[in-house]
Amino acid sequence: MRSEAKRMWDRLETLGRVGRTAAQGLSRLAYTAADKEAQKLMAGWMTEAGLRVYRDSVGNLFGRLEGRAKDRTIMVGSHLDTVRDAGLFDGAVGVVVALEAVAALAKHCGQPAKNLEVVVTCEEEGIRFEKCFVGSRALVEGLTDAELDAEKDASGISLRQAMTDYGLDPRRVREAMRSDIEAFLEVHIEQGRVLEAAGVSLGIVTATAGQIVMEVEVLGRQDHAGATPMDLRIDSLACAARMMGCIEEYARALGRPAVATVGKIHVEPGAVNVIPGKTRFHIDARDGDPERQAKLKVAIEGICTGVAVERGCEVRVKTFLDERPVRMSSDMINLFKEVADAEKIRWLEIASGATHDAMVMARRLPTGMLFIPSRNGRSHCPEEYSDPEHILGACNVMTEALRRLAY
Repeated sequence: MRSEAKRMWDRLETLGRVGRTAAQGLSRLAYTAADKEAQKLMAGWMTEAGLRVYRDSVGNLFGRLEGRAKDRTIMVGSHLDTVRDAGLFDGAVGVVVALEAVAALAKHCGQPAKNLEVVVTCEEEGIRFEKCFVGSRALVEGLTDAELDAEKDASGISLRQAMTDYGLDPRRVREAMRSDIEAFLEVHIEQGRVLEAAGVSLGIVTATAGQIVMEVEVLGRQDHAGATPMDLRIDSLACAARMMGCIEEYARALGRPAVATVGKIHVEPGAVNVIPGKTRFHIDARDGDPERQAKLKVAIEGICTGVAVERGCEVRVKTFLDERPVRMSSDMINLFKEVADAEKIRWLEIASGATHDAMVMARRLPTGMLFIPSRNGRSHCPEEYSDPEHILGACNVMTEALRRLAY
């Protein structure tokens, strides 16, 4: 293992001891003691690298290499907060790679023309609070007083109170907005099996998929399970099951990167000897292309309506979220390709099915993102793993890309 890879690996393992759970995973929820401890480790490593360390009003952590142009900044980083019982790599890889890249440039290239900043964003996962991307949104969109009070965790603690307990001043959250950032770059694990299946060590992200969340309520007729013949039933669950199967078949036929998932079902009255009178389920549908995503949504609505008519049920379809796909910067995509080719690293263009800080930043800024393969596609679990050589390859590409952008 090369020395740079070993240093990054050692740091990942050190971070992996913070927030350890009984299931041998990690749990570093936003604005908790474990979150603060992980940031403290990163702040120490940033200081060792000669970076100026500071935290903004929402809790984002920065390590800054001052450039000659004080009002022009290239930013690189990711997050350290996790889901419950997480692995070592989600988010943390991007932070460790960012620090290694900027530290190498500081050592070998000296002062850049533009500021280089490593960022550790806060509350990316949206696990403690349902509001994802608190840190990245604060940087480019701004947070409102209303959401600080509206967002509460399972214990009833508001986002405002959590920030206060963390040592921040929520009255100053608007001060986190930045106007000097010229580009944002992020490295992340893929969290899927596409790169591994293709046998390549680097993914160049073209877009983050949009997300549609829909609730489908199917109304049938509640009857006795033993006394009602099959041909006289109006079974809401059987109807819903047919809808789910057709939705899955349609998404498969549409092809990658389209996906449709039913992960939540509620049946009433929920008794073994009663034909379900009402079934409610939720659909998460995604695609990386706006037109295909719109087509997917229309198809799902049509499937639900058609199956309901066929089965004699009523159906109500509500859309709770319809977020459009976000394209990465073509300039950043081309830059990554050039650098990866020069490094003789095999790459693949890939759309991200998951959402990331890069998605938020790409709405406002030129943004680029690299993926590292995940072994067996595992993520959000203790079995999460990425090869150290793949991490090193991504770091080398990121280092050169940052050099070209900032020097």
